[in-house]
Amino acid sequence: MAKPEDCSLNELATLLGVSQGSVQRWIRSGRLRTAGDGQGVRIPLAQELILDRLRRGRASFGRVPYAPTELKTYSGWHQTLDELVWLLKVTYATPEALRKRRFRLDTLFAGYIKKNKLAIPAMRRALRSPTARRWRLVEDDLKRGWYNELAFCTPIRPSTLGLGFADIEANMNASGARFAFPSWPIVKAYYSAYFFLRSVCLLKDPGLRLQEHGAAIRVFKHNTVGAIDGVLWCFPLNILHVPGRSAVSVSRLEERYPYWRFKFARHPREPHPSPAACVKRLRNVLRRRSRRGRGTPYGLFDLLHDLRVWVNYQDIDSMLRLWGGGYRAFLDMNLGVLLFFIAGAAELAFIATRGPTAYVRQVQGVYELLTENNVALREDFRASPLYQRHQIYCQLGIVREPLRLRIEEDPHAVNVET
Repeated sequence: MAKPEDCSLNELATLLGVSQGSVQRWIRSGRLRTAGDGQGVRIPLAQELILDRLRRGRASFGRVPYAPTELKTYSGWHQTLDELVWLLKVTYATPEALRKRRFRLDTLFAGYIKKNKLAIPAMRRALRSPTARRWRLVEDDLKRGWYNELAFCTPIRPSTLGLGFADIEANMNASGARFAFPSWPIVKAYYSAYFFLRSVCLLKDPGLRLQEHGAAIRVFKHNTVGAIDGVLWCFPLNILHVPGRSAVSVSRLEERYPYWRFKFARHPREPHPSPAACVKRLRNVLRRRSRRGRGTPYGLFDLLHDLRVWVNYQDIDSMLRLWGGGYRAFLDMNLGVLLFFIAGAAELAFIATRGPTAYVRQVQGVYELLTENNVALREDFRASPLYQRHQIYCQLGIVREPLRLRIEEDPHAVNVET
């Protein structure tokens, strides 16, 4: 009979956030002892190797955050997106902002550019400039990405750049309204990411004919990402499971980001996994989903694609059960953050190959078209991610040309001049 202080090989692997192969190697080398119970191998938990990894926080990976019973099938998606965005926060926020949990989207994206030392000349070398006739395809896909991103973020939330708990609270009602039918904003987020992805693929290989979603994602994984990895597409967006290929070790990531080891870098949600544990869990999620797709490489865009399929065709009822404002507000924030970074990568690729003047011209054209007969959007455009990223590029010296906005005269303005 199994004792409560024993566990199976699979249970221990899940608890410690390692593969079953790792546990088997520890057993063969004598680092772990086992005991038979007539139903298979049992492993006593009171062993130095296990206790040491528990003390160092390695076990938080295998513990699952609480989720209501009716949301169990959705909670895996929620946790994956939430921990992916947390990795963006702990990697690109300043240690001071991380300690105080006062995150801002603009400073995170600027940190992504600066910490990874993204340089326009290096991007230009990694990509290719299409012929004049093919440029139209790139420009159209960039616009499609912007249109879907604006559709996702409209109506504008009260706090568009803040990512702290106070901002989540401030956005609760707006997110609840935006996600009244959660599957639809997820679809808009996916299509935005897809068109941004396709625009970058066309800049890597201008002759590609991308007619189908799966084809574009495959081209990105097999052809595009190798050229832009570390040049434009950086951690954690570039986490990709490739069967048979070893990933960068977590210890190397901890060396690069030393404050990952501190308690203030742990995820705020129970069971408070460390960044290293979040990386391991994310890689395991991608590996499991890759096996369902016959062992092909699996990354961020596959995840968004499968989420879109799941909410529309497989389990729409789970999304309608999202109760309370918290789940919707965090889903709204996490998808918005990922879109902001994906769109930024596509824009930087366009700037590198076409030039900042052409980029500003495209943004100006979208603004003119969308606000010509839409007064509400005209007033809210400065709170849109499209405008905010332009301002980031200007402040970082990547772009110099301003956008010309139609500033309406305030009919309520006081004027006592005689």
